[in-house]
Amino acid sequence: MIPKLHFSSFETEMYMNYVFWAFKPATEGFKYCCPVICIDETHLYGKYEGKIVAATAVTATDKIIPLAFAVVNKEMIESWGWFITLLRRRVCRDRERVTLISDRHKALLSVVSRIWDNLTVQPRGYHRYCLRHVCSNFNERFGNTVAKDLVWRAGSARQVRKFNKIMGDI
Repeated sequence: MIPKLHFSSFETEMYMNYVFWAFKPATEGFKYCCPVICIDETHLYGKYEGKIVAATAVTATDKIIPLAFAVVNKEMIESWGWFITLLRRRVCRDRERVTLISDRHKALLSVVSRIWDNLTVQPRGYHRYCLRHVCSNFNERFGNTVAKDLVWRAGSARQVRKFNKIMGDI
């Protein structure tokens, strides 16, 4: 486990804003996985509010490996930048061409374009949008579940011919 803490102080009290951890067997195993990392976040409710952020990968046998986690006070540029930087440093290390899949949260996109999907930053990485989130956003905007299902099929197509056919149907 690689714990990383981020503190801030207010007068005489100290507050933990973020915590990051990654388990060594998972980060070592990532060397043998497809170079794709999915990140997502969810709300924490109750006495301690905030967000939990998770980064996962998939093995060749379609098993999910939890790579890294963070608990942050809120979803903003500073917390996303902190998480993405540690993810690169502790999980990806010097691995080239790792693709990061995420939703389209504005703070996250700002950080990804600066830290991950930037030609001047090494090692080079790529960023793509999560198909589940794209379909959900499509359905919210147009309110058409048939079209949403077609978007899912197009995004899942593995052949250009099939993709083009579904896009024509859309």
